[in-house]
Amino acid sequence: MADYDIELMIKVAELYYLDDVPQREIAQKLNLSRPKVSRLLKAAKEHNLIDIKINYPEPARSELEKIFENKFGLKEAIIIGNMNGNSSRIFAQVTSAAAKYLRRIVKDGDSIGVAWGRTLKSVVDSIGISERKNIKVVQIIGSLGQSSESANEIVRKMAESFGGRSFILPAPAIVDSQEIKDAIIKDNNILEILNMAKTVNIAVVGIGNIDETSSFFKTGYLKDKDLESLKKENAVGDICAHFFDIDGKLCTQLDRRVISISTEDIKKIPRVIGVATGEEKAKSILGALRSNMLDVLITDEITAKHIMEGR
Repeated sequence: MADYDIELMIKVAELYYLDDVPQREIAQKLNLSRPKVSRLLKAAKEHNLIDIKINYPEPARSELEKIFENKFGLKEAIIIGNMNGNSSRIFAQVTSAAAKYLRRIVKDGDSIGVAWGRTLKSVVDSIGISERKNIKVVQIIGSLGQSSESANEIVRKMAESFGGRSFILPAPAIVDSQEIKDAIIKDNNILEILNMAKTVNIAVVGIGNIDETSSFFKTGYLKDKDLESLKKENAVGDICAHFFDIDGKLCTQLDRRVISISTEDIKKIPRVIGVATGEEKAKSILGALRSNMLDVLITDEITAKHIMEGR
């Protein structure tokens, strides 16, 4: 091994590996021959001055994903590895992964049912402008007024992202009585959208939890008495305002007032994608998995481990 100057080896290595300067230019810059630059780089490796590391990508499928798919009969589980415990960053990573998943699976001719909430708004925001597809995006649950997290806004934005058409359900998500609901869903426009919602081949839903911080309670659609009623039925979460307990059993008291496709309609959709994250939603997600409404779950590793602890 040639006895080269250490400082010269470091200088050449920095130019080549850190500054991306081609060997020919390094030779010109340092008044060296091109072969000598190559020999200096080789000598730097032999002197352990250079440590080359290959950052292999994350495995396509983790063991935890396989466990979830087998245990809950999912078509796919996408579980994001947690780089740190920052909940905002984890939320962004999960919703970004959901957007990436949609860009991957959506194809011409698809009909996509969309619910609402903060999570789905973030998913749609992350899609951006994708490749144009001849698709329909259908609102499968009534709206929460003029909130940016409401289904009608999310439906419009998703349709814009894929260059498709949007179909809005012009009704509230929850009404005061079954009689009001029965009257509303007789309207031809609403009936048409609900029938269209039953025929979608993909649905994207959030998974809500049961407390005063949920969108239903913050927007005033559900009152304290409704919360008490749900707690009496041991409700832990909801999909499209259909509330269920930890075993996935439907809570019927409130269900009579919901304007949405039914749980049975949801189960018939070929691919229902649930997106949720957060330790506080672990029981909600577990109940959703046991309800048999989900085909795909997108969440994060910390939340997934809490779900498994609740089994």
